[in-house]
Amino acid sequence: MAPPFQEPVALRQNSVFASRAAGSPLRHWIPVVVFVLVLTLYMVTLCPTIYPGDGAELTAAAWCLGVPHPTGYPLFMVLGHLVQRVGIGSPAFSMNFVTAVFGALATVGAFRFMRELMRLLMGRRRARQMPWRYLAAASALAMGTSATWWGQSNQTEVYSLLMVFVAFAWAMGLRVIRTGSRRSLWGLALLSGMAFLHHQVFVVTVPLSFLALIAVCRKPKTNREEDPPKRCDAPSPSRVATVLVAGILFLLPLAGYVYLPLRASSHPPLNWGNPRGLEGILWHLTGKQYSSTRVLALDSGAPMNGAQIREHLRNRALDIAQWMGEQYFRPDDPRHPEEDPALAVFGLIVCFVSLFGFACLWRRSRWAALGLGLGVFLNLFFAMVYTILDIETYQMPMWLAIASLALAGAVAMPESLPPRHDDPARQEKRRRLRAWIAGTVALGLAGGSIVAYYPESADVNKAHATQAWDYAHVLLSGLPPGAVMFTNADCDLFPLWYAQVVEGRRPDVAVVGANLVLSSWYGDQLETTLPEGIEVFVGKEPLANSNQWLVAFLGGTVAPQILAGRSVYITIPDPLIGQYYDLRPAFTVPGPFPRSAMQLLTVYEVRDLDNFSVVAREQFREEFPVVPEGRIVRRSSRSDAAP
Repeated sequence: MAPPFQEPVALRQNSVFASRAAGSPLRHWIPVVVFVLVLTLYMVTLCPTIYPGDGAELTAAAWCLGVPHPTGYPLFMVLGHLVQRVGIGSPAFSMNFVTAVFGALATVGAFRFMRELMRLLMGRRRARQMPWRYLAAASALAMGTSATWWGQSNQTEVYSLLMVFVAFAWAMGLRVIRTGSRRSLWGLALLSGMAFLHHQVFVVTVPLSFLALIAVCRKPKTNREEDPPKRCDAPSPSRVATVLVAGILFLLPLAGYVYLPLRASSHPPLNWGNPRGLEGILWHLTGKQYSSTRVLALDSGAPMNGAQIREHLRNRALDIAQWMGEQYFRPDDPRHPEEDPALAVFGLIVCFVSLFGFACLWRRSRWAALGLGLGVFLNLFFAMVYTILDIETYQMPMWLAIASLALAGAVAMPESLPPRHDDPARQEKRRRLRAWIAGTVALGLAGGSIVAYYPESADVNKAHATQAWDYAHVLLSGLPPGAVMFTNADCDLFPLWYAQVVEGRRPDVAVVGANLVLSSWYGDQLETTLPEGIEVFVGKEPLANSNQWLVAFLGGTVAPQILAGRSVYITIPDPLIGQYYDLRPAFTVPGPFPRSAMQLLTVYEVRDLDNFSVVAREQFREEFPVVPEGRIVRRSSRSDAAP
């Protein structure tokens, strides 16, 4: 590992180049200013209530201390519940607020990460001076105002807290490699345990953290930054103790996963997966529910063949490059983004410049470069093979590393070239000038992003995004007493969960997610939430074929409600259901998505045609004589005591 760049003694003694900011108290306030500026932007654009997507489910789960979709997010649930009980506005606003705080705190982590990069590349003494602090602050502001980072920080989501952990973990990992500090290593271990209690994408930091652990074990006793590490034939007792303490600190927060079986056993209104036993906990933590339908899979859930995989990987590479450009430059139509070569070129340029930063880091510290490089590779691999619509949020750690390395490379690259026989003072002026220019470019990108994405039509500013809340309230208000409501997908189901679980609206209405009736765990949740007297069939996926699913859904779920004389409704007309039942428009509601193609959704009443419900029920009984693939679910007596 090459030593950091050392300033000539003449320069260090020259008052022209000595930084007054190095000893000024102002330097401690720079991250505070970054935090306040970014948090102000998030609060101005904060969603006042629930927002379409997972936010409504996460908010409702935190309110009742339930279990949301995998991986459960125990830390986020407990923190959100505490903030909701404090009462910073409505429960939805409280969750949005704490998410904004996490997003702003993540920019402070980005500031620390950039500072540590510059300390490795330029040396600790020079990294304390104002040009490099300015560069780190500008880099953090550019990160906090990028479209995805911003858009995930003004609504309830789990990714802003994830970025807090990723940014600080990478910063601490670089610091451990640079200094060999055991205390920093122990802090990194504790932080990593807390992060894995929140989100599994944190695995992208494991390579750097592992190399930091090795660096501490190999660090010579002198603990001088300029000394290269020496090989140790056998670990000393102090090194063994260091590893043991780090392991304990890492495992200690993971005990928080006991939240999942404890809360599942209490049968909360939201109990995704019902992870009570060891198998259920592992199923939840590993996201096994999605492994076969969202890893190199088509929209239908079927696996891709060889040709489809090659085409998918090629398209994903172009999408990622364009997404990098979209962080600061808004596409012409965000609802229907087409391939934009200019945005993709910008992303490719950033990636190209980041290679110079990586090369400079490799010369200064191969372990730091290798750890960051492997982390970016893991993130890129995950983004390429995981086929979900909102995959952009999973690319945020990769963007933090690439953009920071690009800025660092723009400043440090000339130092890696053959030395020029110039006056040292002139070389120092050039380095400072490059730092000021790079920081100004980062601030310009931040300003451009605000100009591009502040208008509410860009779907980043959510200050007036109340469509999901309006949808839930208008729909529930329009249903007759004792109605059964079948939703189509998460987007029209989660707002109804929030309205019923958090606000207590219309408990007489049975809300059943048609997309979940083949999930065996859903029956345990329905036993808590179904009104008295209503029975539905919940199967086990996968069934033999799509026709068997249709028989199970129509004969085991829809037909019993119609035969019992209940009013049955559905939000989106399903062609399969329309072949057998009369879907008659009942009323319209606001679409849950802002500025979507469907500004209004029609709620359809399901009516029987030619007494089909009797036929459907008989077919269901013939297909499932003893219901081996599922069970009939009704409200359990224990539901009255559920929170």
